[in-house]
Amino acid sequence: MAKAKSTKAYRLRAATQDDLKAIMGLYNWAVNQTFATIDSEPLDAEEARAWWEMHGKRSKLLVSVDDTGVIGWARLLPWKQRGFDVV
Repeated sequence: MAKAKSTKAYRLRAATQDDLKAIMGLYNWAVNQTFATIDSEPLDAEEARAWWEMHGKRSKLLVSVDDTGVIGWARLLPWKQRGFDVV
């Protein structure tokens, strides 16, 4: 998963469906390596497409890119007092 470090600056832009594979790669890494998600199993391609259909239209998705490709992503949602309501 790790890529060579870039010598160029990164930039933020709106995510497109073409970014989904990279976003899911980062997300699934977090599922397997951290406690940062509520998922306990990585998302497969079908689940990733369903996730995009739900969240890609409902919320603002951003990606951070450099000369190596997508290096990060973020999803902006309305504020909720309790995080479990968002899911």
